[in-house]
Amino acid sequence: MFDLLFGTPDQSFFDSYWTLIHFFSGVSTGFAIIMVYRMHKRPLSARVYGRTGVLLLILWEYFEMSLRFLEKYNHSLAEGLKVIIPNTFFGLESRTNIIADLAVGSIGLYLIYQYLCHHRSPKKNPS
Repeated sequence: MFDLLFGTPDQSFFDSYWTLIHFFSGVSTGFAIIMVYRMHKRPLSARVYGRTGVLLLILWEYFEMSLRFLEKYNHSLAEGLKVIIPNTFFGLESRTNIIADLAVGSIGLYLIYQYLCHHRSPKKNPS
């Protein structure tokens, strides 16, 4: 059970520094979504924010998955991409680790939304 939760890179729920990377990817994704909406002066509901953020995190996992498929089925293209993308992106991940990456990234999304959007309370007018 301990191996499932901690320690084994690309297999465990908490797998070294990658857990922090996925947390901060959620934070940066959330920050980017908020900034884009503010730049265009559009209101941002929690539902739109959450759906957009989780969709972007899932798309990133699909990108990682596509690199693993390239490594397996088109090795020459994968070798060419390794010039600009680190080798660690081409390694296999367990389903547990993928779900953990999404969960930890979603926590980062949630916290940045709470801090930047929901945390603000409306100013009260003095009577």
